[in-house]
Amino acid sequence: MIEVLAAMFILSVGLLGVAGLQAQGIRAGHSATLRSMAVFKSQEIVEAVRANQVALLAGDYNLGTGLGQQNNCEQGVALAVMCTPAQMAQNDVFIWRTTLGALFPVGVEGSLTTAPASVANSRLLTVTIAWRERGTNMNYTSQMQIP
Repeated sequence: MIEVLAAMFILSVGLLGVAGLQAQGIRAGHSATLRSMAVFKSQEIVEAVRANQVALLAGDYNLGTGLGQQNNCEQGVALAVMCTPAQMAQNDVFIWRTTLGALFPVGVEGSLTTAPASVANSRLLTVTIAWRERGTNMNYTSQMQIP
């Protein structure tokens, strides 16, 4: 009888360990998903900036944590309006920040800064996405020189 109790105790401790590992794996998977989304969203805004180099060279993407503005400039929208490069930059940032808020936990911050690069007629674009995850501040930063 004592052997059965000892075996049940050992089995229950083992199952508790497996449950703890499962919970840790789920947390790690969620964290990896958020980091992957940060890389994807960073690349998305870089491609939008690359498509609007007039606004980039004019400094229209140097918004820091500015919110941008909805100007209905989206491609493929039936009621889209013709926009200047500056309006398109504001619209790009607005859409980017809106989707960041939908994909990340509450309190996500996205910032864009530009600076002159070493090559003429190019800018160094820095994209930072910061969020809070299980009490820890997380961030992803990428820099790209855009000719």
